[in-house]
Amino acid sequence: ECLAATQEDLCRLPATGAEVKVERDAEVREIYEKSLKVDAEVRVIIAMSVKLNWVRADVQELFVPTIKVDLEAMLHEIQRGRSVIEFEKKTHASNLEHRHAMDNNMIIMSSEVEKLHTEPAIAEKRARVAMAADAKPSPRYLPDKHDNREMGYGYVRYRHSSYSMYHMQVGVDSHSQDTIGAPFHHSYDHQRTQVPR
Repeated sequence: ECLAATQEDLCRLPATGAEVKVERDAEVREIYEKSLKVDAEVRVIIAMSVKLNWVRADVQELFVPTIKVDLEAMLHEIQRGRSVIEFEKKTHASNLEHRHAMDNNMIIMSSEVEKLHTEPAIAEKRARVAMAADAKPSPRYLPDKHDNREMGYGYVRYRHSSYSMYHMQVGVDSHSQDTIGAPFHHSYDHQRTQVPR
């Protein structure tokens, strides 16, 4: 029985080997086909990468001048913006300086206007005081009618200004020269000196 089983196995070995070979050949063929497919894909990728490099080179050649022009334009705009900012700063500083000067001038003008408003009131007040002083007779400078008769034309009054009154000696005689600087006497005492003894 064992021998028969062994012979049967030996008879089956070629068939089994053929089946294994067929399976192996199928696997190898599948692997080979996959390798061919991968190789084709790799070649396509390489070709695409080459084309991509060409496209990149063309793009750089086409757009580099444009990019340079754009960069120069941007730099020019930046420089122009800086110049405008500097000009605005200087203009602002100049406007502030002019404003301070105008404020100072306005303060000075306000002070002058205030003075002009107060000066007429002060002048009017002084004029009223002077008019009141002129209206009130002074016993020191205004002699009575008897002294006026004795003095004759020795003294006259004249107005020096709107604020003060002065006396000026215009007559020259011996009696007025003797009485210059002497105190005035009452008319009764003067008449007593004229009575003969």
